Amino acid sequence: MGRFFEIFINDEQHRFGEDEVPLGIGSGGNAAIVLPDADGIVANIDLHDGKYLFLRSIDEQTEVFHNDQLVTDTAWIKSGDRTRIGDRVIVYRVAGDRVEIVVKPYKGPATVHPGQEGQSSVFSENIALPPVAPPPGGSQSGLTKKILVGLVFLLLVMAAVFVLTAHTLEIAVQPSPDTLAIAGPLPLLTLGDRYLGVVGTYRLQASRKGYQPLTEQVKITSQGPSRYAFHLQPLPGQLTVTSTPPGVQVYIDDTLLGTAPLIRETIPAGNHVLRCTQDAYQAREQQITMPPAGRQRVDCELQPALGRVFIVTDPAGAAVLSGEEQLGESPLTILLKAGKQRLLLQKEGYKSASLRLTVVPGTTLTPPLVSLQRQPVTLTLSSRPIGARVRAGKKVLGATPLKVHWLPGSRHGLVFSLPGYVAVRKKVVVEKKNGQTILVTLSKVQKKAQHARAAASAPIQASSRVEKTPTGHPLSDPVKNVSSPEMVHLAPATFTMGASRREPGRRANESQHRVSLTRPFLLGVHEVTNKEFRRFKPQHRAGAIGGQSLDADQLPVVKVSWQEAAAYCNWLSARQGLEPYYQQHGKSYVPVSPTGNGYRLPFEAEWAYAARMVGRTRPGRYPWDGVFPPRTPSGNYADEAARTLIPVVIKGYYDGFPVLAPVKSFPRNMGGFFDMGGNVSEWCHDYYSPHPAPVSGRAVDPMGPAGGRHHVVRGSSWRDGAMTELRLSYRGYADKGRDNLGFRVARFDR
Repeated sequence: MGRFFEIFINDEQHRFGEDEVPLGIGSGGNAAIVLPDADGIVANIDLHDGKYLFLRSIDEQTEVFHNDQLVTDTAWIKSGDRTRIGDRVIVYRVAGDRVEIVVKPYKGPATVHPGQEGQSSVFSENIALPPVAPPPGGSQSGLTKKILVGLVFLLLVMAAVFVLTAHTLEIAVQPSPDTLAIAGPLPLLTLGDRYLGVVGTYRLQASRKGYQPLTEQVKITSQGPSRYAFHLQPLPGQLTVTSTPPGVQVYIDDTLLGTAPLIRETIPAGNHVLRCTQDAYQAREQQITMPPAGRQRVDCELQPALGRVFIVTDPAGAAVLSGEEQLGESPLTILLKAGKQRLLLQKEGYKSASLRLTVVPGTTLTPPLVSLQRQPVTLTLSSRPIGARVRAGKKVLGATPLKVHWLPGSRHGLVFSLPGYVAVRKKVVVEKKNGQTILVTLSKVQKKAQHARAAASAPIQASSRVEKTPTGHPLSDPVKNVSSPEMVHLAPATFTMGASRREPGRRANESQHRVSLTRPFLLGVHEVTNKEFRRFKPQHRAGAIGGQSLDADQLPVVKVSWQEAAAYCNWLSARQGLEPYYQQHGKSYVPVSPTGNGYRLPFEAEWAYAARMVGRTRPGRYPWDGVFPPRTPSGNYADEAARTLIPVVIKGYYDGFPVLAPVKSFPRNMGGFFDMGGNVSEWCHDYYSPHPAPVSGRAVDPMGPAGGRHHVVRGSSWRDGAMTELRLSYRGYADKGRDNLGFRVARFDR
């Protein structure tokens, strides 16, 4: 199961798993260890190689002491260690896979009382010594003098003998030792750098701080001066390596030490070559000098060698090629070498597209959405007998047999006519592959039906009528050819919806469950704008807030009910010649049966998939990359500019818009969509239920409950500044329009 952490603060106990490290120390929603006086996260507890605990100081303004040593970057953590930050002390106890962390008030350094040091004095009492008796008389003094004279004479004789029999010993030790001692049969006489001694074997001992002790045997011979030279070997030093980014590979003299951050205690003293490498970064090489038994600290800061490129195509699933190498399928995030690059985008049934880029190392490049053009296929139109004239609407295509080039999936109404024969009408749906043949057989006209022959050869006249929307609004000429909204094609997928119980800010209605979407669908790149909605309902107005208008053309439409949004979808379907998805039922709208391919509101599962999963390797937590709060302008949330309008804003965050922002004002998300977080929250098709997870198994193409009062609302808005609402898994609901609630459109691909 891996390491787990139990944190005890006051009377509270919290538990975290290994997958939730690093554990933040400080204040805010990301703090696992809360310090009341901290300003944000000041330090992290993290794991190296999944087993070594270390402490990293983050805030340069906050002093972090570990075992009474000031931490300027990182420090290893062992069982029994103590960390002090402000008036709090953090004590660690490591037992197997369990790490116990206790947070207590700091009460100052411990006081050592006399007699408790663990040392006792050998002179703890005054002991009286016995007096010495004086000598009894002068005769004793004379004897003493004689003995002393004899001893002096003996010493002189011995010295003379020593000088006559001694030989020279020369010792050179580099570097110069702190201590040097020579022991042998007789003591040596020191004469500067030389020694005098009798013939024999001696034991040499030398030492110097930072070097290994030296013990050698030396000999004094009668053949002349005995000379010896020795070199002290330095003790290894301690090397500490940190890196930016973390996790780089560290080599010393071409030997791999491991990945940073690391500490090695056995680096030989002297000069070495240190090299740091990591994929997508330029390798760094430098000379370092290890002092004997010393410490050396190195920070490897690597510069990016590659740039990140995010590619989105419509439809998705296009192969991305660089030369002959296929890099993956869109949507795709890839690393490319800096400089000018040319990529080729290919998908069956579509024309190839070329994408030219200038990649800057260390940056993320997001080119515009690449809309692939369908590749026409060739059909053969033939008749029996041949020579029939073929019309598609009012356009004459030619006489059979003939070849036409149409897009796959397109629909055509054809009329085959030949004098003397009954005209034949044929509806054609173009398949995706070349080679489709349309063959019709014409029947001769009977003499009694001359009027039918004339009618067959006459041009077909289009009927004249005024179309209306499902709500009764006439489709006036200025909007007959409404352009299709910009959409992204999304393939079927299976993913996990909802949030973990341990996710900060999680609510009870976000239970995790598996969801499968089995039908490909399209989703609007941005929210429907005022300009687009007023083509359907020209009189719509949303007013203003704080002097800021909500009615500019490129602002997302707000104050729209769910029913109005559904009616707009049907109106747009009619303009595009698509089957309506909704039919009016009382005051609301329900899906037609069987469901059509027209525009609709996205299902909640579709919205969650596009916001959290598309283009990512793991579910996104926020609309931006990273932790809460956002560091750079990434969306229109409750920023400092809105402080006078709403009670809760993101401290220190500025996005430039106190209320609504024009669509496309901020970068796309990883799936190619704008404003999946921020600007306005969005209506979904589903009725709201506080329990979205199925009773058992996974949900397949979920559409929500069959009925209800409220509909699901997903995504944060310009009014939201708290962690809970800014998460992508947050689920809201509403039963009427608001000034921060809009919508985007979706439809099935087929």
